[in-house]
Amino acid sequence: RHGKGVLNFADGSCYSGDFVSGMNSGHGVLTFADKSSYAGQFKDGKYHGFGVFKKSDNMCYEGEFDQGKVCGNGKITFPDGTPGRPRQEGTFQERKLVTGGKQGAAVRQAQEAAS
Repeated sequence: RHGKGVLNFADGSCYSGDFVSGMNSGHGVLTFADKSSYAGQFKDGKYHGFGVFKKSDNMCYEGEFDQGKVCGNGKITFPDGTPGRPRQEGTFQERKLVTGGKQGAAVRQAQEAAS
């Protein structure tokens, strides 16, 4: 499969977006059975680049991903709409915040990749 398409999984998840050699690569949206979703860039079937991951409880990460993991600049917004205390915004490695600071450019790129 190559180009745009939709792939429905047995567990109720659904991917809609770009495919390269049968793998989700490029821009797409993956919606899980529990209504969590990822919208953004993929590479070889994994989240890679900028994107927005939103859990079913509305907790949200907007920013960079590398090989399917939160890695790079981004921010977390909690279900109540707050950034947390301390603010969960900055540079992430191995899914953990390692340096704080406003990441406006990365968040904007993630939002653009998600739309």
